[in-house]
Amino acid sequence: MTEKNRLMKQIMEYGFAATETALYLDTHPYDKEALAAMKKYTDKKNELTSVYEKQYGPLTQRSAANGNANMWCWIDAPWPWEGDNN
Repeated sequence: MTEKNRLMKQIMEYGFAATETALYLDTHPYDKEALAAMKKYTDKKNELTSVYEKQYGPLTQRSAANGNANMWCWIDAPWPWEGDNN
């Protein structure tokens, strides 16, 4: 597995965990352990996303818009799901 694929897999895993924990919190809003876990998962996903985007380009249109203000770079690199074998 390439470093790019490993990072993407981890981003998806932490994103999934954060989403599932948020859904749990919809019915258990006072669960402090779940709230701490969701924060941990979200922070880790954001950290990994930042690393990925610095190395391989934006993952979302929102992050592309936060890049170079002089041009739209969203289409410069292969799409994240294209599997460019890098």
